[in-house]
Amino acid sequence: MPLDGSAGAPVYRYFTTDLLTQDVLAEIPFKGVNFERAIRTAGTFQGTIPAIQTTNGLDLYESTMPGRCGLYVMRDDTCVWGGIVWSRSYKADDYSLSVTAVEFTKYLQHRAIWKTWTHDFSASATISGGVATVTLKNAMSYLEGFEAGSSVRIFFGQLNPVNTVKASGYYTIKASPAPTTTSFAVDVPLLAGVSVTDPDLTVYVRADTYDYTRTLVEAVLSDLQATSFPNDEIEPGQQFDVDIASYSKTGTTATVTTATPHGVIPGQTVEISGIAELDGSYSVTSTPTPQSVTFTKAGAAVPTTTANERVVAIATKALALTYVTMTTSVPHGLLPGQVVAIAGAGGVTAASPGNTTTQAAFDGRYIVDSTPTATSFKYVIDTIPELALVATPATGATVAVKPRLIYDSYGPFLSNTDIGIEFSTQAYSGSQVANTNFRGFEVRMLGEELAKYSNQINGFEYRIDCNYDATTKTFGRTLVLRPINILSTLTAEELASDDPIRLISDEIIFEWPGNITSVSMDETAEGAATRMWVKGNIGDLGGDVSQPYSAASAYDLLNAGWPLLEEVESLNDTGDEETLAAYAQTFLDESRPPLSNIKIEVNGSVTPIVGSYAPGDWCTIIIDDDFILMRLASDLEPRDTVLVRKIEKIKVTVPDGSSFPEKVDLDLAVEGAVDRVGD
Repeated sequence: MPLDGSAGAPVYRYFTTDLLTQDVLAEIPFKGVNFERAIRTAGTFQGTIPAIQTTNGLDLYESTMPGRCGLYVMRDDTCVWGGIVWSRSYKADDYSLSVTAVEFTKYLQHRAIWKTWTHDFSASATISGGVATVTLKNAMSYLEGFEAGSSVRIFFGQLNPVNTVKASGYYTIKASPAPTTTSFAVDVPLLAGVSVTDPDLTVYVRADTYDYTRTLVEAVLSDLQATSFPNDEIEPGQQFDVDIASYSKTGTTATVTTATPHGVIPGQTVEISGIAELDGSYSVTSTPTPQSVTFTKAGAAVPTTTANERVVAIATKALALTYVTMTTSVPHGLLPGQVVAIAGAGGVTAASPGNTTTQAAFDGRYIVDSTPTATSFKYVIDTIPELALVATPATGATVAVKPRLIYDSYGPFLSNTDIGIEFSTQAYSGSQVANTNFRGFEVRMLGEELAKYSNQINGFEYRIDCNYDATTKTFGRTLVLRPINILSTLTAEELASDDPIRLISDEIIFEWPGNITSVSMDETAEGAATRMWVKGNIGDLGGDVSQPYSAASAYDLLNAGWPLLEEVESLNDTGDEETLAAYAQTFLDESRPPLSNIKIEVNGSVTPIVGSYAPGDWCTIIIDDDFILMRLASDLEPRDTVLVRKIEKIKVTVPDGSSFPEKVDLDLAVEGAVDRVGD
């Protein structure tokens, strides 16, 4: 193989940046550097720098601040590593500062899904000519908008004479008629020639794994800002409000001045209540002073106006269940979501069973739930069914709207959440999976859920790659989505070749003797299996009821005289035995005995050089060694002359001084679904 190293030793440079703004803070000449890249998890960087007078200009305390600074590794003109400074250690006896950073994947492990996030909708459908036109019910809309080409999962209702339940499954949204936020159309071949209305559908949106992942990551990186709480009672934390003194609007910039310091930060979501021209929720664009905020608002200009409290007389009051209905003597001008103060309305009492007196007070501060008419509005109070009141005069009662700026202790904080991650593809994976719904109170972490979601039979791998744009002098971060079965990316002609995986692995070749400087092979029966069990779980079943489970057996190995070696895995969210069997076969393919762990150390300055391969790539390994050739000659490998493996992890050690040659340790893995080892 060619040994055409670079013309000279590579030049390594290390830059730290502000994690949010991406502004470069310093170029730091680290020594003793090594860095790792991994798939589905975060590789690390380690380096040291003396904190002495000659490095004072680097402002090392601020430019290596854990959790706030990004760090990038440049090899010549290529960015080969990027992540977040995560920890550091300083030793005063020799002035050494040791810095540890982790790949940006770590950031996903420290972001919470803290609002209920679901893509489930009730809908109806008109079915004709094999096309179902689906419309959401209950005045619901999908704010992200249905997209042509994306996948949905539809459960049809039970209709006669046609059993539409049989048609339930995954569908691709048609481009025509154009989908909207409330409707879309799909081809339903099973219902061709049938014309019927189905009033009771359940629709699960974003059923394609790539599409679902992109949407989830984007939602969390915007701090779930566009996601509403189903009701006010489940909102976390506290709500704060500040009286508004004045307001104005010039162009699209609205300015609100508060009577006291507000404590709001740019990027935070606030609500303006009690100002007809500005009522609503906004993301703060700036805080010019401790008592002013600005945000973007369309519409006509508004001169600087004093914010006065508006008081309207209440004519009647009523209570039904938890809803209080107030009728005003003149149009109230209220909007749903506004905070109002009710005074002089009293309340209602009633005798409960056992002659216990219960009561509910109407007075206090409440949020307007709805405005049925121009002179009526509703709000919710805590009460019990025994309490009720028909429309009754409310002499002396008033509703007051005091202009207020309202915000919550939980945010959202848009300016502090997006670290600028792009996606490697906007295409669809073609793998359709049941949606995972997240309930806000569970507060699950994005990274953990993404790892679980991707680890499916037809799941995917992911990593975050970094790059440097010399024109704009900026670093970029890309979430790379890759299919587990890389063969799915090949053409039919390529798949028809004698060894299609070699078409991919031959792009990266390591050889001993050659660019491989060290090789080791460990083999073990620990964790290996000739029969694999997978236990499922149906949550509604009682403790005494048998839970589903399934197995897969390596018939070829058993027939060749191998003993039964058994392993057990669990899938707590799966109850379908066919699915469990498929997982059992996948786990078995990856556990065929003996399990081999082949590690190689290569010269990173010789082709293929550092930065030309990444975790998840497949490589070909050529090793001229008698013992390893014995493995190739056995039935444990599908090839007689080369090993084909997937790169799981890369660790690069950069020599001080010349930076040549870099030592690269590679962790290699078998992917049974792609290239089964052990046949």
